[in-house]
Amino acid sequence: MNFRKIIDLIEGQDNFILISHTQPDGDGLGSLAAFRYWLERLGKKTTLISTDGVPSAFLFLDIADFVSSEFPQSGQPALIIILDCGDLRRTGLADRLREISAAGWPIINIDHHQKNDLRRLANHNLVDESACSTSEILLALLKEARVKIDGKIATALLTGFYTDTGGFRHTNTTPEVMKMTAELLLCGGRLKTITDNLVNNRKVGAMKLWGRLLDKLVWREDLKIAWTAAAGEDFLPTGGQAELDDRQLAGLVNIINSLVDSRAAILFSQLPDNKIKVSLRTEHPAVDLTELAGWFNGGGHRKASGFIIPGQLVYNKGRW
Repeated sequence: MNFRKIIDLIEGQDNFILISHTQPDGDGLGSLAAFRYWLERLGKKTTLISTDGVPSAFLFLDIADFVSSEFPQSGQPALIIILDCGDLRRTGLADRLREISAAGWPIINIDHHQKNDLRRLANHNLVDESACSTSEILLALLKEARVKIDGKIATALLTGFYTDTGGFRHTNTTPEVMKMTAELLLCGGRLKTITDNLVNNRKVGAMKLWGRLLDKLVWREDLKIAWTAAAGEDFLPTGGQAELDDRQLAGLVNIINSLVDSRAAILFSQLPDNKIKVSLRTEHPAVDLTELAGWFNGGGHRKASGFIIPGQLVYNKGRW
């Protein structure tokens, strides 16, 4: 990867638009935060975009106040940097990006997903499918640029490492990844802050929701697949808690995936506007979830993928 060319391009620009994907995760937002901290040091003007905003679990990254859900309608041309997007659709800004690309705005694509189709649109690509996360690629870029990695940048990058390795449980947790993790910790990365916000943050209502969904768990012995689903009635307030939403399900599919002999775990969850979100997880070495997600125009990683389809979940007499 030609880091030097990218660094020279960044250092020569003043105006930037940083974009991460829809339904943002720790790697997308961590990369967004780390990049913003770097550009802020250089005195650059930055606009951050995440069309679905910043989930409350990631507020510790301190970028929520700077993130917009929409692309600027006017203004001077900027260098567009797209982070952790496996395909153009996942930016949530496909039509707008095609327009600005045609208008000559430069685009840099930094990513680690398989089958990344943004390469055709972007002028410059830093894509490494062997990297555990986009944060890993960004760490290499920052080191090549001789950027001093402080606690804020280290924590942002460490968030990407943590989430995209499944809390350092997936097979992409290599010795090299652990060396880089140690390096980020030595630079002041706050792993305890990350785990407190992403793992040790369950509320009573969310735990009761998980209990209801686990009670409906289906195990297919012939396929070695476990799955459950959250329909509208599952999200009713529980124990005085505020109404729950899809974000309260974060982490549940990983619990399902911990079943002995499981080849894959699936979580279906009802979204507004008659849409269903499907989350896929596996630790089986022979299973590549990106193939299944791709059939439904979804994406992700070999061990963690997902997609959204139209439909309505209905649970009746013990069956979906």
